[in-house]
Amino acid sequence: MRLFILRHGQTDLNLARKVQGHMDVDLNATGIEQAEDLAKVVREKNLRFDAIYCSPLRRALDTCEIVTGQSQDTFHVDDRIEEFDFGELEGYAYRELPGESQKFFSAPDEFLPAGRGETFQHLIQRITDFLEELKTREQGNVLVASHGTAIHAMLLYFRHKELKNFWDEDVHNCDLMIVDCIDGEYVVRDEKIVVEKKETGYL
Repeated sequence: MRLFILRHGQTDLNLARKVQGHMDVDLNATGIEQAEDLAKVVREKNLRFDAIYCSPLRRALDTCEIVTGQSQDTFHVDDRIEEFDFGELEGYAYRELPGESQKFFSAPDEFLPAGRGETFQHLIQRITDFLEELKTREQGNVLVASHGTAIHAMLLYFRHKELKNFWDEDVHNCDLMIVDCIDGEYVVRDEKIVVEKKETGYL
């Protein structure tokens, strides 16, 4: 199996460097253009996907639809690859995250959620469950459309990293990463497909 892991296109909250989490916001004009540019590359490379898995949030669904040219009702929509749930902190500017919440970026291994927000441990567990199940279910080319923090959790799993190193790789809007599953083990390829007009935000 070969995974193609897609991050959604830009939104206005990405541009404003604000936390989105489970907020269901639309792509902005740049995000739509990014997805259209990536769709052209996918067609040029003649990529075909045997299965498509997508977060239930609109920004992921719409990106995936544009990139693949397939209707959303053909996707396997899975809550486990939804973005990190910030609870009451959603909508905050990164620089305005209160108190200990600032550790989300600076010290993820020390981060504690505010109120009903999610923990890194919960995010990593649901991502792990998804990826472990996927390799028993699928073959061929599989597209997974998700979000910045969720994809960083996938990288943590693939590379067997410690939580303190959660943010040590860049995952930009509409990046398409390539990961092979060989004999039950995931291997991240050194290549990825990228488009221009990078965003300023991660979530």
